[in-house]
Amino acid sequence: SELRRHCFDCVAQSETGGNQTKWFSLYKSVGESGYSFGPVQFDTKVNRQGREVLLECGVPKDVVERLRLLKASQDDIEITNLRLQGPRSRDIILKESQAYVDKGLYRINDLSSIGNLKFSTLHILYLLDYHTQFHISVNGKLHGELSRCHKFTVEWFMNYKKSLKWYNLPGGVGKRDTDRRYSVVRKYALSYGLWVDEVDTTSEHTEFNVELKDKRDEMPEWLRT
Repeated sequence: SELRRHCFDCVAQSETGGNQTKWFSLYKSVGESGYSFGPVQFDTKVNRQGREVLLECGVPKDVVERLRLLKASQDDIEITNLRLQGPRSRDIILKESQAYVDKGLYRINDLSSIGNLKFSTLHILYLLDYHTQFHISVNGKLHGELSRCHKFTVEWFMNYKKSLKWYNLPGGVGKRDTDRRYSVVRKYALSYGLWVDEVDTTSEHTEFNVELKDKRDEMPEWLRT
């Protein structure tokens, strides 16, 4: 569907900048998360699904384990990249990346039932970007905040993200990443006519003060059932 295509493309843009080299080879992530790969940047340290994809692509089990433990050698990296770049592996990576996006969509649909919140396509793009980075979980921090939210807006969501430990890390790495992700999704939404903004000039953080007014592209009924 069009929604699934937008979600896949926007996540890939946010995670890799559209650089398909990162889709089919290992990429060293910022911080302690180790290597990642794919359009959604499967994490090889903490993401079990990512490690399962590596195994499905023919990466030896002992190599996958060393990637998990952050003990991979250069030979391990080269072996893994060679396996990821084959035609069959590319198909597997694309299929499993779309499956990951779809799971995120259903998780977001579950969240929409909290207080009968209405999520437009733009909202979904931001929530899915969050999901690929932090993983939305039932009874997690975002779940709790949404239960107290009366109206979901981009402004509300970005203010929530600024309360996270990641955003407030010393050195500003989390703030820069949050700003970058906000800008990537906004640019994508503008490119496809998914954004109509309304800036509240009374707030201190005007770059995030955008409330969605676009009701033309609500979550389709199939995702709510």
